[in-house]
Amino acid sequence: MMEMFTQMALKEGQPYRTGEGLIMPKFLTPTEIEAEVLLWILGIFTFLVLAIVLMVYLYNRRVKFKEFESEMKALDLEPRAEGTLADLVKRHSLNEPVNVLFSTSLFDEMASAEIRRILSSPAPAQEKQERIDLLYHIRTKTYHPDWLSLTQKGDFPPSPRPPSSA
Repeated sequence: MMEMFTQMALKEGQPYRTGEGLIMPKFLTPTEIEAEVLLWILGIFTFLVLAIVLMVYLYNRRVKFKEFESEMKALDLEPRAEGTLADLVKRHSLNEPVNVLFSTSLFDEMASAEIRRILSSPAPAQEKQERIDLLYHIRTKTYHPDWLSLTQKGDFPPSPRPPSSA
């Protein structure tokens, strides 16, 4: 059937139309591809792929931050301390923010960087002291000494860290 339409179109001298007005598809040949059109198609495809990758990354980051927030709410911190801890995690853009609540070394690294930032800021000394005290309060409230001493029940040596005061 297709051969018949092609033969009719070629007999009439119109290579793209048949006798009944049907348009025959003309497939791309290498001479018909324009470089500009090809670049636009590749650019749009690349943009779409990058946009999808970015959206997936942002979604996963948001899900992890929501998990961090729910774990943080379980600590029963006051709202100011919750806000400070959330800002710390956002500022230091951790891949797994919930790990900060379970790793004293990770929290200490993040808090040390924050203390350096606070001390180098042009804020008054009293405000700097309040921010640093809030960081220490968060640490003592978050990392209870009895939680950290669970390793003493096993064959692990006790932590050399002195107990924190609440």
